[in-house]
Amino acid sequence: MESSTEIIGNPITLLVERVAYLALGLFFIIAFYRAIKTEKSEGG
Repeated sequence: MESSTEIIGNPITLLVERVAYLALGLFFIIAFYRAIKTEKSEGG
């Protein structure tokens, strides 16, 4: 029974996974943007 549910996929699990990846991506984008912003402001 487990193999069939794995193939179909749990909608809640897929949603949580998608949100987790989205949050991770946003975190890296914001961190990268802030690093560039601070570098430019320090450099002049």
